[in-house]
Amino acid sequence: MKYSGKIQRYHAEFINDNINEIGLNVCQILPTKDSSYLYLVAAMQYRGGNFKFLHDALYKIKVKKQQEFYLKYVDSIKKTYNIDNIDEIPKFLVRDWLKLNFLDKIENNVIYKNFKSFSEHEFFKKQKTFQFPLESFFSFDFFLENLKKLDNFFNL
Repeated sequence: MKYSGKIQRYHAEFINDNINEIGLNVCQILPTKDSSYLYLVAAMQYRGGNFKFLHDALYKIKVKKQQEFYLKYVDSIKKTYNIDNIDEIPKFLVRDWLKLNFLDKIENNVIYKNFKSFSEHEFFKKQKTFQFPLESFFSFDFFLENLKKLDNFFNL
């Protein structure tokens, strides 16, 4: 099937790959409601990605060998449980830490902080950036409404 080429899917590495660009058309898909961040926390726990399952990586891989992607999570666990000099994070602490995401203020949620940091990245201030609500995918009418806004924003 031939596509128009007007839309491309990209990963967060998009910033590194285009760091010197200005005025690019960018659509960020972002949660806009607290409940959507919690949905992502739950989904993240059950979805395998390029980095395997988050909780498995956090307790199966020694702290010193953690990939950069996981360091924010490791630091959060260490701070939450006031632990510093450990080689491995026990599985029960990882599970407890993940559950705490549902009880804590959303501003303290690691996923929330990551999305906030990503959405406010200096790179996007130099681009033509549209923020498409993640919640659009949960309602057909809301999806169409936001698709029209996206169309108008980029003149597709």
